[in-house]
Amino acid sequence: MNVLIIGGYGVVGRQIAALLAHRHPQLTLTLAGRSLPAAQAAAQELPGAQGACIDIASANPLHGLTAPIDVIVAAVNDDDDHLLLAAAARGLPLIDITRWTERVQTGAARLLALPQPSALSAPIVFASSWMAGLAATLAREAALMLATVERIDIDILYALKDRSGPNSVAYMDRLATPFRVMEEGRQVWASPLSDLRDVAFADGPTARTARFDAPDQFTLPTLTGARTVATRIAFDDPLSSWALRAAVRSGLWRLLSRPSLAGLRHALLHNPGPGGPHRIEVSVSGQDAAGGRVHSVLSLADPQGQTHLTAVGAMIQVERVLGLNGHVRAPAGLQVAEALTDGALVRQTLQEEGIQLTTTGRCAWATMAFPLTSELRAPHASPRQQDATTRSTLLATGGAPPFCDDDVGLAGPA
Repeated sequence: MNVLIIGGYGVVGRQIAALLAHRHPQLTLTLAGRSLPAAQAAAQELPGAQGACIDIASANPLHGLTAPIDVIVAAVNDDDDHLLLAAAARGLPLIDITRWTERVQTGAARLLALPQPSALSAPIVFASSWMAGLAATLAREAALMLATVERIDIDILYALKDRSGPNSVAYMDRLATPFRVMEEGRQVWASPLSDLRDVAFADGPTARTARFDAPDQFTLPTLTGARTVATRIAFDDPLSSWALRAAVRSGLWRLLSRPSLAGLRHALLHNPGPGGPHRIEVSVSGQDAAGGRVHSVLSLADPQGQTHLTAVGAMIQVERVLGLNGHVRAPAGLQVAEALTDGALVRQTLQEEGIQLTTTGRCAWATMAFPLTSELRAPHASPRQQDATTRSTLLATGGAPPFCDDDVGLAGPA
């Protein structure tokens, strides 16, 4: 089987390739990007890999592709949807890990506007929620054990010394743009870096996290029925977090959001270091079938940082699309990664890759043997989990609840 990684010589792309080469040496890997020499140099680091020149800014980025491809991984921003539409036209499976919320919505709209969108002959996977959908997948898995879900909180502690690629800037470069979220069952506007809360990260510091725009807040209300979903982020340096919030709150960041100042903004947002741990807290609250209160917290910590965790998430999606490592092969059609990915297999893979997972509070999966198979989970499933497949395909078929025009906004403390 052949895997094409576009952006394969970038910070994340190289790690995706290395993980796949180690876990599945039978795969043929092609590392691609605009620079053929850079792609070939990266490919030389892996046995049997090859380099290729593909520019997704071109109108038809796959026009010179002659070798058979079983799945494409987009590890660079497909700003104009050229790669998305080319893969759909050719019937090639595609995994895109780079889209922020608006780009998920517009990409889905473009596919659904095709003459026969329901006839997509291969999986088109948007794996752009935090860490290629890992946090949202685990949140969904916990939520489906409940009869009702009141809220899901995903809190992130970002190490300033962590490695990052330039494409990550586009994901964060939206700090002057309000976004819509689900709050108490209503779609409302949220301001960037508002709605603060203090979070004690497992084996780490307590940090004040703040809202930011991530696709998790768009997908999880539909997939779980949660009345409130929030993603928040903080830097491991409290002063840096405070300074960025102050710049946004004062309006300074809006002034910096002019196109002519893009270089300055990107320099402020992208200043990677040699590496640092990445921590995530996934909290799920609701009621079980007996009406009992449930609050569970899953803590993730990757000592190798957020680029490694993203690469692991992307690798899991490759395994799912190809039906490897116990995954049910992904169906054809548009889908978000967190809708159909097996949470038990995710936890197993995270542990195998040295990512620390701990669970606290009353959690449905905490009392079950690890790892879990789908057959073992079924007897414990809530009534809501029985129609999980139907609920999981809502987004892929355009069935997500429409965003309202409500002017209610979320305000946070200073």
